[in-house]
Amino acid sequence: MFVIITNVDISGEEALRLYRDKEGVKKCFDSLKNNLALKRLRVHSQEVLEGVLSLEFIALILYEYMRKVLRETGLHTSLCVPEALFELRKIKKIRFGRKKRMITEISRNQRRILQAFDIHID
Repeated sequence: MFVIITNVDISGEEALRLYRDKEGVKKCFDSLKNNLALKRLRVHSQEVLEGVLSLEFIALILYEYMRKVLRETGLHTSLCVPEALFELRKIKKIRFGRKKRMITEISRNQRRILQAFDIHID
């Protein structure tokens, strides 16, 4: 049990919703720091800072989307996002000359991940 104290006149339900939103933001920052390796930003211009933060924000959106899909498809019980990405990184496309190409054999695990995201490789 916990108590939420505020100096704003809001309902208990609204206070709880705001508290839960704060927890979601904390989890996102935790993902940025620990899962996406966001480090101290050492930039020398506002433009570069905005670019780096924009890329990190896009990466966070994609990371959270992947987590959601893994959870909704039940794959989260056997894979986390970094493990899924590691598995997919093993897929290679090999080119022979200008027109001929081949994709390495897709494992059962890789196929499950690709199906979860509705990705078709031909």
